[in-house]
Amino acid sequence: MLNIEMLQNFRIRDSSLDGNTLRFALYVAVLFMVDTACAGLRLISPINTELADYYINYHQFVDLTGGLKQILYRDAEALFLWFQEGFLPPAS
Repeated sequence: MLNIEMLQNFRIRDSSLDGNTLRFALYVAVLFMVDTACAGLRLISPINTELADYYINYHQFVDLTGGLKQILYRDAEALFLWFQEGFLPPAS
């Protein structure tokens, strides 16, 4: 299990990281998880509920704390499929 604390999506204007910090960090986490045969990823203590909701709604993380949104989880297989889909050519 890989635990990451307080991963955020910073917006650096006029930068290649503008709004992509979370996605790039998840790419690194997925590659690490593949290399170490990790079972899943837990995001610990999102900075606020808005950020937790972002993980839940847009990246399908599951709240393990019964609505408190203090620990969010996604299994390795689901993250790896998400990673692969990000590199598929657009449907024609």
